[in-house]
Amino acid sequence: MEIKRWYILAFVAFVFVETLVLGILLGVVLALNRDTGNLHAPYLVSTPPPDFQQTQLENWIISSYWQINVAQWWYEIALVSQQYWIDPDLIAAVILVESNGNPSAISHSGAIGLMQIMPRFHSCATFDPYGNILCGTHILAGLIQSNLGDVRKSLAEYNCGVTRVAQNRCDALGGWAYADKVLNFYRQAKGLAYLA
Repeated sequence: MEIKRWYILAFVAFVFVETLVLGILLGVVLALNRDTGNLHAPYLVSTPPPDFQQTQLENWIISSYWQINVAQWWYEIALVSQQYWIDPDLIAAVILVESNGNPSAISHSGAIGLMQIMPRFHSCATFDPYGNILCGTHILAGLIQSNLGDVRKSLAEYNCGVTRVAQNRCDALGGWAYADKVLNFYRQAKGLAYLA
């Protein structure tokens, strides 16, 4: 009887130590994948429900609020939004504010495409509409995750940069003002009231 109890205690201790080691290793792997430009890093805003199927595109369609300049990218937005578990209307709002739906847009600072990605900071930057939406959403999802779901702060950082937002060095139209503009378009698409 005493030997059986010893085996049980040894097994429980082994499982505990193994779980602890695996948790530490997973944390190290996730930390190494963070902000490397790896589009396959696990940047979900939240976990999909167990019955979630990637093929249910009708649940990921943008609202009818959007005009043709943004609405023409509905399919690409739907594919990417379900991959990163981000509301497609939020992606559409970013596209509207960033490029007004122009896939060839280039800003004065060198940002390119629908979601105005800086090639010098993000190797995934491309003019290809799907690739640009995928890259921009990947960046935004990573910011939302690192900000523990604070979408407004994440949008400010997407526009102005993490350091500049932290140091409150964004221009009058960037950072928090940009975030509020995107969120107001998003709220309009959802039929909600404006932000103050």
